Amino acid sequence: MAGQITTKGASIFLRSFFGKREDLIPNQFWIALIGAIEPSVSSTGTDIDELDSALYPSYQRAQFENDNSNWQISGSDTIFNVTAIEFPVANEEWGEANYFAICNTANGGDVIAFGDLATRQFVIQGDRVQIDIGGISFTMYNPAYEGD
Repeated sequence: MAGQITTKGASIFLRSFFGKREDLIPNQFWIALIGAIEPSVSSTGTDIDELDSALYPSYQRAQFENDNSNWQISGSDTIFNVTAIEFPVANEEWGEANYFAICNTANGGDVIAFGDLATRQFVIQGDRVQIDIGGISFTMYNPAYEGD
């Protein structure tokens, strides 16, 4: 399933694009791994079912630079990651990872977007979770669009 942009993500997009607020465009994102409960369009970085770094000290969000070398547009309406996103090696069992959330800070902050992990997994000690190329994608759908 393609990812979804949250209300906060849409607000940042609209204010930066139409308000010419370049200061709102993040230079990097932090990708969070989410357990059993899917985020929603109103999720924040503190109310998501993120793997808990207090319980799993080796877990941390993966930093991902927001630039042209990491994202590509397909057609005119879909964007996806063109580099893999790697998390630290799990030094302990992290448990279930079913979803991702794109956040604007390393801890807490706002959820910009979220979606299903292409491969859901139960993370055990020694695993390195990776979101493969194309594992994150978003479509800005316009039903009136008929092509270039």
